Amino acid sequence: MPLGFLAVLTHPSSQLTLEDFHAWYEEEHIPIRMDRLKEFLSGARYRAADHDIPSTGPLNIDNAEGKGSGDLDISRLPVEKPEWLAMYEIDDTETFDKPVYTDLRKMRSARETDVMRRLEVVERRVGRVVWDSDMDASDAASEVLGSGGGARHTGLLVANPCQWIVTASLQLKTRPYDRSVGDGELKDWAEGFAREQLGGAGVERVRVIDVFDWGCTSMGPAVSGLVGPRWFVIFGAYFFFELAWK
Repeated sequence: MPLGFLAVLTHPSSQLTLEDFHAWYEEEHIPIRMDRLKEFLSGARYRAADHDIPSTGPLNIDNAEGKGSGDLDISRLPVEKPEWLAMYEIDDTETFDKPVYTDLRKMRSARETDVMRRLEVVERRVGRVVWDSDMDASDAASEVLGSGGGARHTGLLVANPCQWIVTASLQLKTRPYDRSVGDGELKDWAEGFAREQLGGAGVERVRVIDVFDWGCTSMGPAVSGLVGPRWFVIFGAYFFFELAWK
């Protein structure tokens, strides 16, 4: 089965201090996953350097028929750009349906429940790894990354996570649920973007994630009526994100 991938974007509200937020993450949330569960292969946490810069890209929203209905009014989002991002590599996509994973939310501690109620945004992206340049020794990957498919590993290994990343969230604007785009097309787009848009950024690794489960909560309850990204792309580079934990 393909490797799984979990990305969680969070943004503390004014009711949650950064000190309490980081203490919960570092003392409870991360250790439970990384120290106790072998299914969590690696993890890293980042702070967005551009979280306070308005977005220029469109966002989609569901209409009554469950189809894309154009641009989303930014005012409907709790926070346009969450400040914190945690990413985990998972051993298998099937893990997301197993008790070892599902029980994490069912059996939350009182501390975690309290923190979740004070987070202005929790956006969860669950998916499979479509393409990872570290596992691709092709000429194209070598040309884009300059390292020949993993010669300089910059993954989410706890001992050596990539220090800087750039992320892209992709959606078909008029067909948000269309799954006809092939993995090869996504790989080609990611390689092209890395070459043409990030060519001078020292990109070392590119991963494309097919997001098959997405959800967003605000101060506890779920946020309804939003369409999450169809794909999530991570470019390991030297700018835009500052490492917060490793």
